[in-house]
Amino acid sequence: MRKSPRLWLAALGAVLLVQFGCSDDDGRCVGEKCDPPVTAACGNDKLEEGEQCDDGNQVGGDGCEADCSTTPMPEKPVCGNGKVEDVEVCDDGNAVDGDGCQADCSLTVTRCAAAEAPPLADGATCAVTKPGNGARLITGLVLMEKETLAGGQVLVNAQGVITCSSCDCSTAEGAAEATHVSCPTGVISPGLINAHDHVNYRSPPLASSDERYEQRLDWHHGLRSHTELNNSSASGTDAVSFAELRHLMAGTTSIAGAASGGSAGLLRNLDLVLVSRQEGPDLWPVVSSLYPLGDTETDTHAEGCGYSFLPRTSSLPRHAAYLPHIAEGINKEAFNEFRCVSAGTNDVLTPRTALVQGIALTAREIGQMADRGTGLVWTPRSNVALYGDTAMLPAFKRMGVSVALSTEWLQSGSMNLLRELKCADSLNSTYFFRAYSDQELWRMTTANAAEALNAQSRLGRIAPGMLGDLAVFSLRTFAKSPHRAVITAEPADVVLSMRGGKALYGDQALVEALKATAESCDMVDVCGKPKSACLQSELGKALAALQTANATAYPLFACGVPEGEPVCQPRRIANDPKWPASVTGSNVYSGDTRADDRDGDGLKGRADNCPFVFNPIRPMDGGKQADSDGDGVGDACDVCPMAANSTSCVPKVVGDDDHDGVPTWQDNCPFTANADQADRDGDGKGDACDACEVANPGNLGCPSTIHALKTPDGDRLPLEGKEIALTDVIVTGVVKGTSTNEGYWLQVHPLPSGTSVEHSGIYVYSPKAELAVGDRVDITTGVLTVFNGLPELVDVKYARRSTKNALPAPVVVTSADVRTGGPRAAALEGVLVEVRDVVVSTAVDRFIQFLVNESGDAGQPSLMVDDFSYSYEPPVVGTRYGSLRGVLTYNFSDSKIVPRSIADLAPPLPTLTGFGPGGFVRMGGTSPVSTFPQVLTLTLSGPYTEALEVFITSSNSTALRVPNGVVTVPKGQSSVEVKVEPLASAANVTLTATLRATSLQASFRVLGAAEQPEVVSVTPSEAMVVPGGTVSFTVALDRPAPANASVALSVNPTTGFGTLTPANGVLPVALNATQASFSLTVDEAATGPTGTVSAGIGSSSATATVTLDLTAPRLASLSPAGPVTVGYGQTQEFRVTLSSAPTADVSVTLAATPGTGVTHFGTVPATVTVPAGSTEATFLFTADAQGDGAGTVSASLLGVRRSTDVTVTPPPPKLASISPERRTVYFGALQAFTMTLDRRAPAGGVAIALELAPATGLGTLGAATVTVPEGSTQVQVLFTAGTTASTGTLSATYAGVTKVAEITTEERPATGHLVVNEFDYDPAGTDSAVLREFVEIYNSTSSPVSLSGVYIVLINGNGAQPTSYDKYDLTSLDVLAPGEYLVLGHPNVVDPLRGQTGVKVMELPTTKSIQNGGTGGDAIAIYDSTQNVLMDTVSYTGSVSSATIQWDAGTTRGPFNFVEGPRSPTGLVDANVLGSLGRKADSSDTDDNVEDFRFTPTLTPGRQNILP
Repeated sequence: MRKSPRLWLAALGAVLLVQFGCSDDDGRCVGEKCDPPVTAACGNDKLEEGEQCDDGNQVGGDGCEADCSTTPMPEKPVCGNGKVEDVEVCDDGNAVDGDGCQADCSLTVTRCAAAEAPPLADGATCAVTKPGNGARLITGLVLMEKETLAGGQVLVNAQGVITCSSCDCSTAEGAAEATHVSCPTGVISPGLINAHDHVNYRSPPLASSDERYEQRLDWHHGLRSHTELNNSSASGTDAVSFAELRHLMAGTTSIAGAASGGSAGLLRNLDLVLVSRQEGPDLWPVVSSLYPLGDTETDTHAEGCGYSFLPRTSSLPRHAAYLPHIAEGINKEAFNEFRCVSAGTNDVLTPRTALVQGIALTAREIGQMADRGTGLVWTPRSNVALYGDTAMLPAFKRMGVSVALSTEWLQSGSMNLLRELKCADSLNSTYFFRAYSDQELWRMTTANAAEALNAQSRLGRIAPGMLGDLAVFSLRTFAKSPHRAVITAEPADVVLSMRGGKALYGDQALVEALKATAESCDMVDVCGKPKSACLQSELGKALAALQTANATAYPLFACGVPEGEPVCQPRRIANDPKWPASVTGSNVYSGDTRADDRDGDGLKGRADNCPFVFNPIRPMDGGKQADSDGDGVGDACDVCPMAANSTSCVPKVVGDDDHDGVPTWQDNCPFTANADQADRDGDGKGDACDACEVANPGNLGCPSTIHALKTPDGDRLPLEGKEIALTDVIVTGVVKGTSTNEGYWLQVHPLPSGTSVEHSGIYVYSPKAELAVGDRVDITTGVLTVFNGLPELVDVKYARRSTKNALPAPVVVTSADVRTGGPRAAALEGVLVEVRDVVVSTAVDRFIQFLVNESGDAGQPSLMVDDFSYSYEPPVVGTRYGSLRGVLTYNFSDSKIVPRSIADLAPPLPTLTGFGPGGFVRMGGTSPVSTFPQVLTLTLSGPYTEALEVFITSSNSTALRVPNGVVTVPKGQSSVEVKVEPLASAANVTLTATLRATSLQASFRVLGAAEQPEVVSVTPSEAMVVPGGTVSFTVALDRPAPANASVALSVNPTTGFGTLTPANGVLPVALNATQASFSLTVDEAATGPTGTVSAGIGSSSATATVTLDLTAPRLASLSPAGPVTVGYGQTQEFRVTLSSAPTADVSVTLAATPGTGVTHFGTVPATVTVPAGSTEATFLFTADAQGDGAGTVSASLLGVRRSTDVTVTPPPPKLASISPERRTVYFGALQAFTMTLDRRAPAGGVAIALELAPATGLGTLGAATVTVPEGSTQVQVLFTAGTTASTGTLSATYAGVTKVAEITTEERPATGHLVVNEFDYDPAGTDSAVLREFVEIYNSTSSPVSLSGVYIVLINGNGAQPTSYDKYDLTSLDVLAPGEYLVLGHPNVVDPLRGQTGVKVMELPTTKSIQNGGTGGDAIAIYDSTQNVLMDTVSYTGSVSSATIQWDAGTTRGPFNFVEGPRSPTGLVDANVLGSLGRKADSSDTDDNVEDFRFTPTLTPGRQNILP
């Protein structure tokens, strides 16, 4: 340590006093008789009292300062004094080799065999020397924790994890098969980690100004007359991805975005719960607190802690890093923030805490941070730009505080971490007297940053077990200090940015050699150097598309100093009275260093207590430079700032947060001192911090159950404060809204044997991420705590097992049971409950809460309802609920029921209005059966908002019952068939249906499977008929017939009387029928006079008498008898002739019967009368005016029927319509128009003339005339739209009738929906063996698309009624981001895609397949069940123009048209070949399957299509 000039001055003064002071001994004058003392005049070239020197001028920096003090001179460089001086590369304060800094203050460098490798011949930094698999073996200058390997190697396996880092990794497992990369002039560093950046704020740098602030609320709210700053937020995926790419191009691979959101792909977002956003590692997400003390204009205090919010020590994350913005500024208000969060119940200084900013501190506060292991996240450029000052970094170094570097944001910080490193380097060398070595600056962006974010177990170092996040930089001229190659680098010097072994950015030739074969990367020129960025697989879009989406954003990189970059020179010189540079005694400074102000802090000579280290007087300092120990040496440069006049203090060791001698990243109890590292259960957690008696490695807590957590022991919970794990519990509720990150409920279901529903649910206060009701999860770790009376789990990590599982049935309770203080409230807290028939008894309060009870009386005890999970419409007093369900919780001293959706707030139940009719039921089936002759139906007074269960009991359950005693009326229905289980024959069983207080009954006879009926009667019992006539009879049975039942028929006399139909005398009876019919045709020669017909089953029978009328005239003929043709609207005369003249008028029955499918035939009178004495009568058949088709005209008399075939010829067809009548057609697209006749075209067809108006510009027609073929009613014409916007008409004319369609042509808009993008329905080989079928959908829009209620539907287009054969619900996949793919496929397809950025997968079971088409075609569609619409569809091998979707309980949706476009897609075939059917590379959708899809031999599931 150099001695303070003040100490030398004191010593010199003492000597002078002894030698020159007045004394009686030397005869000099003493006392009043003496002459007045001579006043020293500095600058008169005379050394006078009080002066250290006087060189005759008042110029500083020339050996004698303007105040006649000696110009301070730095000490002579000494290696080992902890200061990086002169030509030293490092100085760690000792003379030990091998610890990263050698005894001669050079780096610890191990020269490996490859160190002598010459530069690559083509001048490249790196090149692939041996292609291999997905593993990477990289050779170069490796920056390690304690040494630098020249010619060292790093092996990253195919899973993206470092498995070796040493001089020789060639024999390590997997090295031989890995891709070898040689970088003889490359510096291999861990990927840089940006510890703090608001990536979603994109305002450009501030305009240059002399205004500097004193505290952050000054610029945030414009306090103290300052200018308020605004920063535009752009949280869209493209904007955030663009910002992440900017950082990636500077070698950054991880970032903590201050909870700004991040985006999938590119960087690891370490402050997000989603593992997909972390791009793999399941680390505890960083908890950033931007305004830990509040963000109002009143949250600024120079003393006291009256802030609107104060963090509580008990609420700090137990595992995650905590990054609060503290002491941001330079005034007492900024300083006071630290005082309020560093002691008592609000103390945030823990080893997991890193303060962001930390400017307004002195050595005393910095020492507190060091003692507690609290780190600093330093944002130097932003500090300097906003406040003209920055954190006292030399003091942080001397006190032993770990410092991580961050960029803050674009507005006042750096565009990337390399620019921030340059700022830090400039401050370090110019203002901090090189307090930090190059290696230490580099650590701020690697190891220190990882530790600040509590990610040191996986990131920040090159060592086995760490993730393979690497950044390779060009060495250039920095062989002696390779860390400087990183500090001085620009994006052009970044040779490779690699995350988890995957090359994302770097030199074009290198990246092209490392990327996957099918991967598409984009070339980008970076300051004259060809680079590649691999975005397609990460973001689902190319660089050009990303740049287009960010056309006005700040550039990705700069060649030289970025445009408008905020300054990195401390400066406070403003003289504007609104915001002066000097505030409450602070000094003014320009930051310029001069001979008389070597540190640029504006203080010269003796006025500066740190002549070589920047330490101005801040507004917080009370008018003098910070000097905590009062020894005259400022905090910024004092070796022992808390021990006056001492140099023997020992600083804390950076990187050892618990100070036990074991580095944090290797410590099995990183934050609990345990030098012995004892670990009795071998789970990697030291005994000192492992309370679990069984091994629970990694993040796994101690195994427990919700019952064990919630069951009290007296007035305490035995496991409170313990770290636990839960297995297979179900999510029953989630706190509402995207603005609230935390909160969900868990419950045990099903209940284990021996347990009850009491104490089976719990609230979790931890990030909910993508969790949804019905998810089954394992809680891998969590801590039980009690917050204001509510037991809850905090600091939770979970693993989702499955989705959309059935929930436990709510526990039915009364409001009195579970109200605040109710007898079951505590035991059922956290459990799903239901109260029934309750009424709102109070008005909604300001928190949207209200009370309910069964009476509606506000004076009676009531249960509170809370909108914590669902924003319901506030009800009015008196509103009645049939049932009110939700999770029971407790907060703000009240028990509350928390509904989760509108379904939980069910209106009053409908009443039971019908249950019947009664009837029969037959045994013999193996499953529930329908009753007959009518099905038993249960009817409600109206539909309900959810499915309702109605209980049904039986008067004889051994004979007849309803399955489970319950029938469910589906949601939205008011009736349902009730199927029953017949068990034994019974004459009468009564079923009773009950819904709440209402019951209805129906009675049934239970029949045996083969129980035979008895014949009751034959009707008519007497019949009169003439010879040759036919009479019909009906046999009535006493009960329904079983299967294959029959009636024996007979006629008497058996011969010569008549013939039965059926002729064999055996009359079949339909199953469950109670009657059957037969006929008797009397012989023409029969003489009678009477006969009988009999019908019998077993011993039962009945008879009817038939009497012959031998005298009555018979119907002899109907003429004309042959086929007759009648024109439409015309008449035809018919004649009936009797066998003899009647004595009285005879009425003959007439009928005109159209043939099958004929709708317009004709009419005849109901009867025609043959007068007495005559044998004939005539009548007219009148053909329908629209008649078309064949039928019969018949006459009947006394059982004799005569008929004639008649054909009615139609009128000529007319043009009925053209469809569609209006259509917008996109440029170049095809549109089919259909002309329809009102009837089938006659022989030769019908020619229809077509005309476009205007004739040119609108588009073109496939033909000017089209012909409707004979027998058809329709014909199509194809219209092709032009290429300019236009409106016009298409006219179709036939037989004087013209129909017109209106046409508009315009440019096609961007696709606004999900599309079926690619599918392979029949891979080469045997389907069951290959198992490689898949369907890919793609979000080509610019916004996320919710998958809630969205299905992939597979359609079988063959058969009489085409319908779906499979559907796959995508709800569990949550959202498809812009540019993201979703692949439904067999495991062979989707397994390699799992975990890839920009791709979601759903497994197609190996027992399922995609049909191979057929003559009728098959189809694939994306169906939105919530809107009942097809989002996109494609038919292949044929047109599926009408098909339904099979839905719940045998219902269907539709029909829908599953073919897009006017042409049949019969040519879309992918049969047993290698390839797929896919859209064009841009995934455009023209709504024309034939236009949009092509066969391609290149399969690209999960990435951009490649068409031949």
